[in-house]
Amino acid sequence: MRRLELHRADARHDLLVVFVGLPSLEVCPVSQSYRTVSLGEPAVVGISGDSFEAELTVDADSVVLDYPGLGRRA
Repeated sequence: MRRLELHRADARHDLLVVFVGLPSLEVCPVSQSYRTVSLGEPAVVGISGDSFEAELTVDADSVVLDYPGLGRRA
């Protein structure tokens, strides 16, 4: 997300990423779209794929502050 500058500009990027399943360690290529939802401090970045969608809150350095359902930075 940092290289895409999603935390600083209204943007959208379609990427091929690798998903590693746990505990099987099965590796699968996945197409995902990354987009800016809102700018500011903090910013919100949206991620969507075939059967996945999430909105992550990130700080000014694009470090994830909150990943709903997965974790929150302490």
